Amino acid sequence: MFYITNRPTVVAESFGDETVIINMETGVYYSLEGSAGAAWSLLEQGCTADELIDQLVAAYDIDRAALGNALQSFLEELLVEGLARQAASGEARSGALAAPLPPAGSVYSPPGIKKYEDLQDLLLLDPIHEVDEEMGWPNLKPESPQE
Repeated sequence: MFYITNRPTVVAESFGDETVIINMETGVYYSLEGSAGAAWSLLEQGCTADELIDQLVAAYDIDRAALGNALQSFLEELLVEGLARQAASGEARSGALAAPLPPAGSVYSPPGIKKYEDLQDLLLLDPIHEVDEEMGWPNLKPESPQE
């Protein structure tokens, strides 16, 4: 099974040993902990679960079996939250998978996700569309007509 990040719905930025992800459809944001940032950088390129495990075992010099269990839970959570998805048949990456480099001095800890909903309303505001002098900014996106 080939996995990729759920772009353009999801945006992410890494800051040293932390990766922050925002789901633009839900307004929920996430902080990746431990080896999750390195795993995310691999998912941004597109990879299989086995490739994720191989690369992280090499990067952190850890036991493959222990990582496999932790990584499976991590992948399942990413899928449930809509941050990653299974790639369609034509979405395979081109070229070799670039191995992630954990920040200097990093010690392995299992990949984890912290979920934050406290800015959800603010993140769902639409600062780009439908802005004019009368409306001002920010404005909530108009509701879709229900059928």
